[in-house]
Amino acid sequence: MLLIANLVLLILLVLVSFQDFKERAVSIWVFPLLVTVFSYKAWLVNGWAFFRFDLVFNLALLGIQLLVLLLYLKLVKKSVVNMLGAGDVLFFFVMAFAFSTVGFVFFFSLSLLVSLLVWLLTNRNKNRLIPLAGLQSACLIIFFIAELMFSVNPYESAYILKLLNLLG
Repeated sequence: MLLIANLVLLILLVLVSFQDFKERAVSIWVFPLLVTVFSYKAWLVNGWAFFRFDLVFNLALLGIQLLVLLLYLKLVKKSVVNMLGAGDVLFFFVMAFAFSTVGFVFFFSLSLLVSLLVWLLTNRNKNRLIPLAGLQSACLIIFFIAELMFSVNPYESAYILKLLNLLG
């Protein structure tokens, strides 16, 4: 069942990337499906523990980040229009279901950095709209391929802490 969940997730993530790159928009029905399959996968791998601890912390961290971002945009930029798309915010919430808290913070930060670098290096026509959900989805696809190849559990923090220990 875990393999089927992973395959469904990969198909949905490819769809998010494709739609966001092509249309700068993602179909709304994809997000509840992603949350449902990620929730099912979390339950298969870790049982209910993920939902009691990691998910609560992930959503709280995300809520704080979005609140600070919203305040910044309102106070400094005077507008939130065309600054962050609804699909991007929905994809942030989807990612909260995909990782332990340490993994979420690590992946969220890394995928934002990779998205920014890719966009800066490839945006030749100076299009201001960044396909953030699509770029983060592509990062998640790469992560899932690595997860399948190296048997990494995204709901455990130990693999991230070991990786960070090796880098430091």
